[in-house]
Amino acid sequence: MGDDVKTRLPWFVFLIFVISMPGLSVADVGHDWQWANPLPQGQGLEDFSVAGSQTIFAVGTGGMVLRSDDGGHRWQILPTGTTAWLLGADFTDAMTGTVVGEVDIAGIILRTTDGGQTWQQQQTGLMPWLESVDFLDTNTGVAVGWSGAIYWTTDGGANWIPQQSGTTERLYSVHLFDASTAVVVGGDGVICRTVDAGENWYHPQSNSTARLEAVDFGGPVDGVAVGNNGAVIYTYNGGDTWGPRPSGTNSWLQDVAFVDAGTAVAVGIGGDMIVSTNGGINWSPLEAPSTESWNGIEFASDGGILLTGGYGSLWRTDAAWSTWDNAQTGSTSALQGVDNATSTIAVAVGHQGTLLRTEDGGLTWGEIPSGTETTLRGVDFCDTETGLVVGNDGFVLRTEDAGLTWSAVATGSTQDLWDVACIDTDHAVAVGEERTILRTTDGGITWYDVGVPHGFDYCQSVFFIDQLQGWTCTFYGYVFHTEDGGLTWENQASTFLDLQDIHFSDALHGICVGGVDGNATLLTANGGVTWTQQGNPENAYLNGVKLSDQLTGIAVGQGIFRTFDGATTWQRDFSYSLYFEDICLMGDGVALAVGRGGAILRAGPDGVGLVYGEVPPSGMTMRVFPNPFNPRTTVALSLPAQARVHIRVFDLAGRQVRTLAFRLFPEGDHTVDWNGLDDAGRSLPSGSYLIQCQTEFASRALRVLLIR
Repeated sequence: MGDDVKTRLPWFVFLIFVISMPGLSVADVGHDWQWANPLPQGQGLEDFSVAGSQTIFAVGTGGMVLRSDDGGHRWQILPTGTTAWLLGADFTDAMTGTVVGEVDIAGIILRTTDGGQTWQQQQTGLMPWLESVDFLDTNTGVAVGWSGAIYWTTDGGANWIPQQSGTTERLYSVHLFDASTAVVVGGDGVICRTVDAGENWYHPQSNSTARLEAVDFGGPVDGVAVGNNGAVIYTYNGGDTWGPRPSGTNSWLQDVAFVDAGTAVAVGIGGDMIVSTNGGINWSPLEAPSTESWNGIEFASDGGILLTGGYGSLWRTDAAWSTWDNAQTGSTSALQGVDNATSTIAVAVGHQGTLLRTEDGGLTWGEIPSGTETTLRGVDFCDTETGLVVGNDGFVLRTEDAGLTWSAVATGSTQDLWDVACIDTDHAVAVGEERTILRTTDGGITWYDVGVPHGFDYCQSVFFIDQLQGWTCTFYGYVFHTEDGGLTWENQASTFLDLQDIHFSDALHGICVGGVDGNATLLTANGGVTWTQQGNPENAYLNGVKLSDQLTGIAVGQGIFRTFDGATTWQRDFSYSLYFEDICLMGDGVALAVGRGGAILRAGPDGVGLVYGEVPPSGMTMRVFPNPFNPRTTVALSLPAQARVHIRVFDLAGRQVRTLAFRLFPEGDHTVDWNGLDDAGRSLPSGSYLIQCQTEFASRALRVLLIR
């Protein structure tokens, strides 16, 4: 929760200085937040659907739909226009598919006929939460969900007809055999079966009371359903009779899939994976690639396993199941803090000693060795080179090369430290557990505890506006202020809020955010002499906040919000089901938000409009080679139909530096060269650039590295 202004000045100078710095203005930050880590994204995925020999879809929380066109090795994010929790998907081909889920505790059905580029919401009336969908062809399908809900369609979802299931149990999975026969499983071991296209449903005995999460069949007769406490039940006659089978695990099994008539794999919580090679009768352990909890399993067209878990992992095996590869890249350790040294260099820290660094304004991130496994919670830079990181058990790291290397600093404290303010190269204040406030005046060689002891409270955040004036806020709702560089502290406010972060735009105007009791924000316009309470946006819990002036700011927590009127009102910027911990204003219209699952989201300046990961309905593809390059690189473009293409080069601040083409291209393969010059014919410096290919229907962008 570090400060974003690197030059510390007396407060009367700072007031003028910060207002005149356009580089830190929230108004310059675009509203299109893109995933920067992990990639392609880090939200939980729930289900796969294999739509062809190479095309696979995956769906999950926050309206997330991914598409792969190479058998699951690379994935791209599709726009859905919803933040729904998508739980089930079925595609009958690469263009046509249906996904189901819930939004605001009501069911939702989305349909695409253009490969996921656009979606139409079906059945707009109130529906129960939906869990699973299965289609026989483009027209006939079944969706199931809570309160015994079963819906049947014979016209591609134009009409979904509610069925009388005969149960009020939550239904979690459906398997559609043909136009007349289907099996559904759900809570308390319930099984529903129809042989007349849903006109009548009867309930075969499952001989189980487990919550049955998934059902699949290897053919017309042999099938398996799985659930909690390692429950596996087997049928040999198409679901008419069932019997329990020993699974060898007590794990909560979440999904099951058949690759052929005899071979099935089930997966669950805690990394458990079991396999049957005789249709589901006998089961044995199968080694999984990690111990994360698995949500979904499917098989690629070559028989390789597709596996996903809670933070969007995208594991795949080869056809022989001999090797595993995760298409998701980047750390998924929870991130607690982020701060920038320059407009292009930033560092994020988190659990298990995670320390990530970017040199290109947050577009790409690399992991830096921290030398510890402890949780790192706060990071702050005082200039372009010097910064501190704090964490549990009094742990402190120091860098003097903009975060490239870090060395441990002894504090003499064993308290968990939550945040740090690096005032200058010599002076810093770190805060944490039991209201610990550690102060150093010699660059971290020695530290002194000058805190206000409290056995249960702890300081969550600390912020200095200059070398003398600073504030810290606590979990139990206190705000303390110092006017002597952190040597002594006085209580300015006492509330019933658990305060998480504090920030000032100048020496007078400040904000505290938090949650739980009232989910409220504290505001001051007189340097903290008095504080007023303001409700949080949408009653959301907030963990981090940054102001660029007394009116504009961004807050993060259960979403990303921004204000243009001093926190009187807020606009929701980002609605995915993510939990953010900290926010950083990089300058040049760039902001970074970090949180759980290693999430780093980046917003750039409005107007660039780069869309990462879209799959154009036309199937346009793009690659750039060589990369890195000097002096020339080639953009290779494949168009399945004639299209007007705009090919442009941007620097990492979002400024267009070169137009490579803007003309009509015929169907087929094309190449366009770039020689590293801008539109004026000047040589551009070494560094990273974005090359964008845009048509009326699609936009692709790739990063290239120019080395002089």
